Amino acid sequence: MDRPYITLRSSIIDTLNDQQLYHMIGHELGHIKAGHILYKSVAMVLMPLLEMLGRRTFGLGDVAQIALASAFFEWSRQAEITADRAGLLCSQDFSTSASANMMLTGGPNRLAHEANEAQFLDQARTYQDMNFMDSIGKMMVFLYYGMGSTHPMPVHRVQQLEQWYESGAYGRILSGNYVKETA
Repeated sequence: MDRPYITLRSSIIDTLNDQQLYHMIGHELGHIKAGHILYKSVAMVLMPLLEMLGRRTFGLGDVAQIALASAFFEWSRQAEITADRAGLLCSQDFSTSASANMMLTGGPNRLAHEANEAQFLDQARTYQDMNFMDSIGKMMVFLYYGMGSTHPMPVHRVQQLEQWYESGAYGRILSGNYVKETA
């Protein structure tokens, strides 16, 4: 952990434009600055140990493993939201950061020209504004897709990023109004 580094897959470099890469590099640097690497490393060691414990205790340890795994996955999804904020601080353009997240949704590069940022943002806002009955559907999607995932759904990530951007926190940080670390 003394000499952290970032790795970008060639597919990311091929998919994103230079401005979007600023967001991605900032995102990865945000993980380093926030200490996420240490916690993810600890979790990666603990998960197999808990699995072995579950086998040796006739399944009783599985309860602890499921609870800790669920907590880890939730923490990991929140860590991605934090890292997205760092990405926005590096790109310094909400549209660039939103489009970078949109481009990472997994579609083939040959269809990238069909990606529509305005529709993606509209989908993110709709996701946020769901009423109670729609929230049940949202919960079902989460249980099916997201509960065991280390990353939130892309529309949720962009919705959270837009909410943070519009809250004024982004502007305060850019103007130098934030808690500074002491040496």
